Amino acid sequence: MDGVGSRIRDFREQRGLTIEDLAKTASMRPQFLLSIEEGDVLRVNTFTVQKLADHLGVTLGMLLGEEGLPDPDRSVFDEVSDEYRWIIWLTMWSIIVLGGLVLTLTIIAAGSTLILWLISLS
Repeated sequence: MDGVGSRIRDFREQRGLTIEDLAKTASMRPQFLLSIEEGDVLRVNTFTVQKLADHLGVTLGMLLGEEGLPDPDRSVFDEVSDEYRWIIWLTMWSIIVLGGLVLTLTIIAAGSTLILWLISLS
């Protein structure tokens, strides 16, 4: 539990929260939170760790050390080389344009069907 406790402390300090602040928002006693952070508590139930993760704005996996930590200054597109960015951009716009075209054709077809039906009634 020492690893989880130290990650809780790290995230808490990164966010500028005191033990009292986090304990209050998570509805727990500050002494209990301090015990978790120091590794004095041998078992902490998942619900408690999830509650702390929610209040720290991280995932349960991040507190348990099962996920990589996100870099707030990094975008998914930072992983993509410049030569492929235009392909991604073109693909996104193609999807938008084709979606609009399909919607337009559907409206035209429905309108045409309605007009033919109205003509057949007269």
